[in-house]
Amino acid sequence: MTTINEEPYRSYRVPRAHRDWLIDPPLDANADALAENLRNAADWNLQIGGQSIASFRKRARHELIHTAIDYVSSYRDLPNICSSCSTDRPLVMAGHQPELFHPGVWFKNFVLSQLGQSLSTMAINLIVDNDICRARSIRVPTLRSGKPATETIAFDRPSAVVPYEMADIDDREAFETFGRRVARTIAPLVDHPCIEQLWPEAVQAADRTGNIGLSLAQSRHQIESQLGLSTLEVPLSRLCEGPAFCEFVLHLIRELPRLHDCYNESVVAYRIAHHIRSNSHPVPELACRDGWYEAPLWIYDETNRQRRALYARVSDQQIELSDLASTHLTISNHGDPTATAAELLERLQNNVRLRPRALVTTMYARLVLSDLFLHGIGGGKYDQLNDTIIRRFFDIAPPHFTVLSATFTPLGESLGSDDASSDQLRQSIRRTRFQPEHFADLADLPIDLVQEKRELLSDIPPRGDKQSWHDRITAINTDLSARLDDLRWQLADQLNQVNRREAQRRLLSSRDYSFCIYPLQEMGEMFAAIARGEANPHGQQEVATTPRHA
Repeated sequence: MTTINEEPYRSYRVPRAHRDWLIDPPLDANADALAENLRNAADWNLQIGGQSIASFRKRARHELIHTAIDYVSSYRDLPNICSSCSTDRPLVMAGHQPELFHPGVWFKNFVLSQLGQSLSTMAINLIVDNDICRARSIRVPTLRSGKPATETIAFDRPSAVVPYEMADIDDREAFETFGRRVARTIAPLVDHPCIEQLWPEAVQAADRTGNIGLSLAQSRHQIESQLGLSTLEVPLSRLCEGPAFCEFVLHLIRELPRLHDCYNESVVAYRIAHHIRSNSHPVPELACRDGWYEAPLWIYDETNRQRRALYARVSDQQIELSDLASTHLTISNHGDPTATAAELLERLQNNVRLRPRALVTTMYARLVLSDLFLHGIGGGKYDQLNDTIIRRFFDIAPPHFTVLSATFTPLGESLGSDDASSDQLRQSIRRTRFQPEHFADLADLPIDLVQEKRELLSDIPPRGDKQSWHDRITAINTDLSARLDDLRWQLADQLNQVNRREAQRRLLSSRDYSFCIYPLQEMGEMFAAIARGEANPHGQQEVATTPRHA
């Protein structure tokens, strides 16, 4: 097969138009990508936690599956999914923060479920709840005095910026009334938005958990079940509390100086390739301070819920972990990695959270937990840096991943399209000044002047003899253009109207609105059709990195 994602840094174009999508590699190539990942993983000569990577992966997946089943069973029945759960089956995975994301992110879950069925794999969505809960509101489009506008609707009062797993609901009244307020705001544009089905589930989840991230994730997962999707879910925080993740983290920490070199060299190479000048993009380089090495991990706790950088110092006798401020953990550096991980787990029981940063999250998900990972466009661009780190640090070819997104923006279509674009109208206004003869059919222009200019243009004198010719052309243009003032005013007025409609269309067609404002059935049917490969009547797969239209 053709090697997938073999280029150092691929370019992924965002599908901009309503019903456009991107799947790279194409749907029918994912079986090959999965098979190649499985073959390559079988040849990895790695040890983690004192055991072969194959044994470690099996243990970690057993932990993953049972943690996911235990989590999902707390809020819905799982008879069909549980019957097919096995660590011997390949596993396809996706992941995202538990937020009210835009439809293009939700599209991943439809493809995840479909690939699980078509490839006979397990399908698990990772809830990245160690990421920051930055906003407790969404923008909702509406109409004011018949014109498109947006309103910001909050589901909770503003609060400290903390990870989702630490983000409790502070204003229950705002949370419980959020669905009604969103539905009322979007009503001039959408009759039955998804929020009407979603939010009663979110309120029930809030009663169970009191947590913003879990409430949003569980309500969405309930809606997916009603649409026929078949996936498991698991919060990343739950996996971080298990022995497998601790053993993986300790593997990185024990080789932190070498990881530093691989990580920082890869970051610098990425910046050079993408002409990035900022020292904070795509991620900062890892730092060293007085013998402490910064690890690509976060640490926080109940007392201080803000994420802090984790630093480590390793000797033959002990491993020290600290934020270099208020938190300091010391564990024995046993010869038995399993014992060291068990001691670390015990120390973390005291409400201290050790969590991966983004690159380690997907590194763990791709190398250990899954056989094929599905990224959005942002994650796909970002994780190509991870590919370089994996090659340098583990000395293996990184597993292939799939990048996908879709655009569902039906509101912009309600304004229709104009006969002429703003660019065309601006060009026409310019031509009234410099090519006025083209408007002879729309205005009362002297035929003799129009004919004279055409004759002059058909007989251009050589260079050096053009002055009188140029002066006459300019005089004719000035005369004819002055007679087009009324037409120019009409075109300018039309341009203003088109500009206003284009601005309104852009506002309504934004990809950033939450999936919850759109009609559930229409959106679900579109995503399911694309995921099944049925959106294109000719059944042809898209060219890699090029959006297709449904």
